[in-house]
Amino acid sequence: MNDDWTKLDVGSGWQTPLSDGPNLQFVSLKDDEALILIVNKTSQYPQFISYQITWPSYCAYRNQWEELGPAWSVWDQSSPTTGCTNIVLNSGWIACMRERSPYFMETLWPKVKHFVISTGDFITEILSEDEPSIIQIENVEPSWSKNPSE
Repeated sequence: MNDDWTKLDVGSGWQTPLSDGPNLQFVSLKDDEALILIVNKTSQYPQFISYQITWPSYCAYRNQWEELGPAWSVWDQSSPTTGCTNIVLNSGWIACMRERSPYFMETLWPKVKHFVISTGDFITEILSEDEPSIIQIENVEPSWSKNPSE
């Protein structure tokens, strides 16, 4: 894993239904052949819309809770191009993967891209050659917001 949390070069961002936020909330991440990320787009809690983001194939992913590390420090918050969905240009993580596993990366993942989904509490990064599908789904309430006595 690349531990070099330098500023990420996000270029002009990656335009999706989630790009403009205003706030994304992490709900779940499932790694079961495909990588499935569920997020809620909120404008004013408790109102939200749930989305499923699916990568049918991916090289690697990492998910970091922002309070446990320098995840948010990688974003230039003053940049007008930094939104909730981004593709990293000149990715240090891809460079590190190519250095550590050149055969694997050059043979299986020659056109890999570094995708980033930023929520209010997590940053999820995915290496994949393909853009994911993003679909609106039935609303999913985050497990942490439910009353434990229910």
